[in-house]
Amino acid sequence: MTNSEHTWPKLFRRLSLTGTSRKERPKHASHGPLLPTRPTQHLYQPQDITPEQSRPSTSAGGGSGDIDDITFLIQEQQRLFDQVEENRRSSTFTSIPEPSKDSGSSHAEAKPPTSDRIAEFRLDIPDGVRNMTQHPGNLIVGSVVITVTRSTKAQRISLHFLGHQKVYLKDPASQSPIAPAVGSEYRLFDKKLILWGDKDALDSADVLVPGTLTIPFSIQLPFVNYPSSIRRDSVCKVKYMLWAELERPGMFKDRVTRTHREEIYMEPFAYPTRPRDKHSFALVVPSPNEASSSMAGVAVSLEGCVWPMPAVAGECINYRVSSHVVLQSPSVYTAESTKYFVKNARAIVVERLDVRGLIKGVEYAQSYRSDVFSMALAHDNDKTGSQSSNVNNNNGTYMSSGRLKLPLDLCPFEGKQLSRRYELRLEFDVVDSRSLLDKVIRHSSTYVHWVALDICTVSPDNFQPEALQNAFADESLNILSIAPPPYFVDPSDPELEIGGWELDRNFVKWDKSNPTWIALARKKNSN
Repeated sequence: MTNSEHTWPKLFRRLSLTGTSRKERPKHASHGPLLPTRPTQHLYQPQDITPEQSRPSTSAGGGSGDIDDITFLIQEQQRLFDQVEENRRSSTFTSIPEPSKDSGSSHAEAKPPTSDRIAEFRLDIPDGVRNMTQHPGNLIVGSVVITVTRSTKAQRISLHFLGHQKVYLKDPASQSPIAPAVGSEYRLFDKKLILWGDKDALDSADVLVPGTLTIPFSIQLPFVNYPSSIRRDSVCKVKYMLWAELERPGMFKDRVTRTHREEIYMEPFAYPTRPRDKHSFALVVPSPNEASSSMAGVAVSLEGCVWPMPAVAGECINYRVSSHVVLQSPSVYTAESTKYFVKNARAIVVERLDVRGLIKGVEYAQSYRSDVFSMALAHDNDKTGSQSSNVNNNNGTYMSSGRLKLPLDLCPFEGKQLSRRYELRLEFDVVDSRSLLDKVIRHSSTYVHWVALDICTVSPDNFQPEALQNAFADESLNILSIAPPPYFVDPSDPELEIGGWELDRNFVKWDKSNPTWIALARKKNSN
C-alpha cells in the first residue's frame, strides 16, 4: 500500500517519519505530547498484557504490521489518560492550603472586594440630626467618609452648604392660558469649608493613602429666620442642601466627585407681634358673582368672633358665629328673608403664599392659596340633640360655636421674595326654603368670609411690647425682613467648622480589618 505521507493523520505520520518498527524502537519511546485531561467519568479499562503479548505479530503482508502499531498506540494513550486522571483526582483534595488559625479569615477574604480606586465617598449624618427639623441657633453635626484602595492624588476635600429659593410668577401680559410661569431664583447663602488639602493650591496635589479617612464637621446656624423648607409645584421651592466634593487633577480639567446631597429641613421661629385678645367681626356678605339670577339680591348677615389670637400652631382656638339671610336693595339691606336660609357652614384653614419677582424688568407680586384643613361647623341644636337644625332654622338664623384644633405644622415666615401666612375661610351654604322634603334644592349659593389667622410658634403668654419696639428701632438692621423679633441679632450666614463635636478625625488602613472592606466583602458574597 503506497500513500503520500502528507495524507496520513499526525499520529500515523509520526510513524512513517521515524522509519522504524516497533522492534527497533526503545521500550519507553516518547509518542508525542500528552492529550488534554478529560472530565471525571468511568472509562474503559483494558486488560493488562505482558510485553511479549503486546508485541505485534509480523506477517508476510506489510499492512498487518502497521495495524498492530496503531492498536498499541491506542492502548498506550489510554493508559496515559487513566494515569493523568488519577493524579488529578488525588491532587484536587490535597493541594488547597488550609486557613491559618491566627488570621481568623478565609483565603478568599484576603483579596480586595473591589477594584475601584474610590470605594466609598459619603456624608455620615446622625439620624437624630437628619430626621429632625432645624431651627435658628441649632448645631448640625456630621462627618465626611472617604475610602481609597490605592494611592490617589487629590487637591482637596470640601464641604458645601447651600440655601436656595425659587419662585414662579405668571406673566400678566401673556394672553395664553397655558403660558409657562417665569422662575426667579435667589440664594439665601452659599458656604464652603475645606476639610482636607490646600485651598489656595491650583496645580499641586497631595496623596490620599489607601484606607478610610473620617473627617468630622459642624455647622452653627445663626439666629436668623430663613424661609421654611417648602415645595409647591409651579409656585415656589426653598431647599437647604449639604454635600461634599473631592477634587482630583485631570489631564484637561479637574475631576470632581460629589456625595449624595442631603436635604436639611429648616423652620424659622414665628414670634408674636401683639398680646393675645379676641378677634370679632360683624358684616354683611353680599351675593357672590356666580349666584343665580334669583339669588342676586340675597345676602348673609354674619356676626362672630375667634379667640385667642395670636394662636400657637397645634393648639385649639374657640369660635362663635351667627348668620341669617337678608335681602339686598340698591342702597341698604332690608328685612330678613324667609324664602332662603343658611343650611350648612364650614371653616377651612388656608395657606397663603405671597411671591415677588421681576418679569422683563418689572416687579410683580402674586398670591396663591391652598386648603390645609377643613371642618364642618355643626348647628348648636345638632350638638344638643334636642331639635333638628331645620326646625330651629325656621327663623333663618344659623348659630354654631365650638373649638377648632390647628395643625401642628403651621409656620408663617417673611422673606424677601416669599412670604407665608394663614387665613380662616368661613363658608355658608344658602338654599331655597321651598325645596321639596329637603331632598331637591332649587337654588343654592355659597357665601365666603375671610378671617386672618395670626399664627406663631412661640407662645405669646410672656409677650413684652417693649422688646418688640426695640427690635424694630433700627430699620437698617432689619433690611432683609428675616430677623426674628423680639430677640434680634445681626443677620449672618451659617458657620462651618472642622470638628466641633465628640467625633474625632480617624484613619483606618486598607486591609481585611477595614470596616468598608468587610461591608463590601459581605455584599459581594451575598450576591
